[in-house]
Amino acid sequence: MSEKGGKDKYIESHHIMLIFMIVLNFAILVLCLIFLGMQLVKREENISQMKANQTSGEYIEEIHPLRFFSLGSSMYESADGSVEDGSSLLLGEVAGQAEYKIIESSLELSELVNSARSVVSSPSNFDYAAVDEDFFTTGCVIAVAYEDKGLENFSVNKMTRDETGNITLVANYSSSHEVESIHGALTLVKVDNVQPKAISLDIIKQ
Repeated sequence: MSEKGGKDKYIESHHIMLIFMIVLNFAILVLCLIFLGMQLVKREENISQMKANQTSGEYIEEIHPLRFFSLGSSMYESADGSVEDGSSLLLGEVAGQAEYKIIESSLELSELVNSARSVVSSPSNFDYAAVDEDFFTTGCVIAVAYEDKGLENFSVNKMTRDETGNITLVANYSSSHEVESIHGALTLVKVDNVQPKAISLDIIKQ
């Protein structure tokens, strides 16, 4: 009798252990489902918050600095005596009082420099020969001209691109308005791996 009773106790203990394992696994499964549900709710909240920020204008785009190389800069005297229509030298896109032109071939670059040589004060200052045609497959050259009364200095100091690909070019200038004549500056910059359709100019007085 004792042998049979011991066997029954063993079977009962085995059943209890099996039931315990089943309950434990079920509890773990429930916890996993709860955790997954919390993660999905959190993800939806993050997406909703991002959309709300974009709608309210609070979304801030990341600004990435661009590397560029100067191909030279030179001064000239304005031909039309006005600073309202960009540059009298460069036929490009007007942005504020400045003007820019996106150059997409070596022929276009050489034509611009050749036409400027009769006007600018230092025609040999432009190192455009260093830009070959292969460069324009992925890059570009940007010409910027700025005119002002008594313009003394103009230089491109920074270029940035946002997440949508928009380019902003930042330049500094200094002028002496005691001089009545209007002078301009033509600057060429070489930008690798960028071919923008349009550019914003941020011209800052020193």
